Amino acid sequence: MELQKYKNAPEDDCVEAEIVSGPGAEMGGRAGPGRREGPGNSGAPRPEAVNIPFYGLFQRIRAVFITGALLISFALIFLGLFLTSTVIGAVIGIPLMIAGGVLLWILFKLLTFGQKSGPVIFRRF
Repeated sequence: MELQKYKNAPEDDCVEAEIVSGPGAEMGGRAGPGRREGPGNSGAPRPEAVNIPFYGLFQRIRAVFITGALLISFALIFLGLFLTSTVIGAVIGIPLMIAGGVLLWILFKLLTFGQKSGPVIFRRF
């Protein structure tokens, strides 16, 4: 009979589970708005597959190019930072840091070439 002390009286304020879980909780197992049915289903429509010859190869080459450019630019920046510890090294290090920054800027300009410049809207959850 210890459960009786944990039960709420009829006049107590409480929140029921159906109210907390939001709309669509009693839809018979189907996911409501904003809820996922499974790990692979995000609810958003998937884009159609691109039917361009050698598109996958192009994407792989593009990824390798981007990775290489990022590694080279960060290596130039860190090498420049390391060399600026001496006065003579600063003569070489500062241009290396500038070259790494310019390479990063060019890479991001190339990656955003042709993109829409409209506002980015994030969906609220």
